[in-house]
Amino acid sequence: IGFPPRLFHQLAEMFNNSQSEYLICYHGPKLMIDRYEFNVELLVQTPTSMHGSAEGHQGYIYRRTKKANKRNSCSTSQFDT
Repeated sequence: IGFPPRLFHQLAEMFNNSQSEYLICYHGPKLMIDRYEFNVELLVQTPTSMHGSAEGHQGYIYRRTKKANKRNSCSTSQFDT
């Protein structure tokens, strides 16, 4: 479920410019908020697994915040070429 940094940055910009109220994914706050600067706050973190699989993951539900990013560019802008 990983994306290259450039694509993740573009997804963050698209979400931040959208009217979507919630974001559901398998990535934690350190990546989503701190690194890629999605304008969200964590609501729920829950363990998940696929039926019949012993492998576990964490699912995260975020809610949009009205707070704008403090930085002028995403910390991954170095990958935009």
